[in-house]
Amino acid sequence: MTDCARYMPFIGARQGELSAADAEALGAHMAGCEACRRWAAELAITEGLVSEALAAAAARRDFAPFVDGVMDRVAATRRAPWLERARRAVRLHPRLLIGGALVPVLAVMVTVLYLRTGSTADLADASPLEVSAEGATTIIQSSDGPVVLIDDDDNPT
Repeated sequence: MTDCARYMPFIGARQGELSAADAEALGAHMAGCEACRRWAAELAITEGLVSEALAAAAARRDFAPFVDGVMDRVAATRRAPWLERARRAVRLHPRLLIGGALVPVLAVMVTVLYLRTGSTADLADASPLEVSAEGATTIIQSSDGPVVLIDDDDNPT
């Protein structure tokens, strides 16, 4: 393989496409090879002609509809104000919205019912207690039955 065949694909490379070692080797080869320098000049002329032709073709084309379409899509992806988003949510998901609003209402209703029907027994309403003591044993008599408390006589109190 000759040096020209090796470096020919590198000649049209853009700035930064080649590694530092390849760019240095290409520069050294181009300094000593007249054929590769001619190829680089022809490539530059062709590239210039093609870029001018592309620029002229682009100038003849009207990109306004394309730009308008892109801008419409960009505007559609922007966030709508919160009121518009709420309206859209109600329109798209009415069952979810109604269900979400009913949960707190039901929770309040259950809490109110629980507090109203809960145990109304109060300590003041309890039946009187009878307390009797026989030595170290204490007996508490209530409407639910007796409670016997026995004290250990081994420990002096």
